[in-house]
Amino acid sequence: MLIQQILEKYIPLISNMLVPAIIYAVSLLSFLVNDKFSFQTNVIFHYLFYSLSICSLLILLNFNINRHMFLIIGSFICYMFINYIKREYGADFYKTIWFNYLIILFPLNLILFYLYGRFRFISSKSLHVIMLLLLEFGVVELLEKHNVNLSIMIGKINVLAVVLYLCFIVTFLIKSIKTNNSYNYSTLYSAIAVATGFYFSDKASGLSLFFFIAQLIIFIDLVFTLAYNYFYDETTGFYSRNSYLIKSKSFPFKYNLGIISIDNYDKLLKTFGYKKQKILTNLIL
Repeated sequence: MLIQQILEKYIPLISNMLVPAIIYAVSLLSFLVNDKFSFQTNVIFHYLFYSLSICSLLILLNFNINRHMFLIIGSFICYMFINYIKREYGADFYKTIWFNYLIILFPLNLILFYLYGRFRFISSKSLHVIMLLLLEFGVVELLEKHNVNLSIMIGKINVLAVVLYLCFIVTFLIKSIKTNNSYNYSTLYSAIAVATGFYFSDKASGLSLFFFIAQLIIFIDLVFTLAYNYFYDETTGFYSRNSYLIKSKSFPFKYNLGIISIDNYDKLLKTFGYKKQKILTNLIL
């Protein structure tokens, strides 16, 4: 009985964590073994990164969801800026104010975005996020103009960026273990992949590989989540209407089924509170 309880508790935990963990681990080991990919390989990773970013954004737009929204947009912006800074400043790009503020703002915005809560992709909150990003770039431009660099450097390591990343990783690791869902694990490993890309950005292979891996983890999670949600309700985990319609032809006629659709969970939450909403949902199920 004890073994069964342990298996029931930890097997789902491992399965949700396994895919992003394996993808990241294989990419990191491959890079450490050989960190100088051919030019053609770097170009492939480069265009795959952009392709997956655009595909993921189209998925968010089509289904009007914000799953991994900031990771997709944020990593896209960072990747373009880093390549631009490297072309402009050469080998000393990591000393520039733009690069150092970039690696600080990315984890800071990750924390702010996930504290902001989940919302529809096409909504006023998305506009708030875009306005915040534009404001930050304006502030950085002003700081660069006056040559103000708030970064604390130890060699090539930006201490403030490391602290912010550690805060995010520890928080999301705890959250991932508690909630045990693919969203949190894919967010965690994707953010770690971006951080690794920042660290190895002085090498073309490191930058293109790890930013591509971050987008790959996100894209896989989006596709699998949409496929899962087609057959199961995301909030309750119960079979969805689509699942019933597909399997209904094989049901014996003596069985009757009632389909109840609860769409406005926000209104239920405001009316009954979290505990009573959960009781109501369980009663219906």
